[in-house]
Amino acid sequence: MYVESTEIGFDYLRDNLEKDPTQRRLLNRGLHYAIVDEADSVFIDEARTPMIMSQPNQDPIDKYVQYSAIVKTLQQSTKAKKVSK
Repeated sequence: MYVESTEIGFDYLRDNLEKDPTQRRLLNRGLHYAIVDEADSVFIDEARTPMIMSQPNQDPIDKYVQYSAIVKTLQQSTKAKKVSK
């Protein structure tokens, strides 16, 4: 099988995002060896480009709705404060 270095890197990152180890596809296959063609390109040239994975945050957003309501009630101060240096 031929695979690009970035694809195997993203597969690895994707697997590590899985909380359930049984759902990790890449590591469940039992990798035994790899032949890396043009290793200098992979380990030196490609190393300068970070691989970033993101996923939607599952935290509830109720608190942001509450904060927005609070901010809308704030009023600007009528008293100017002098800042000394």
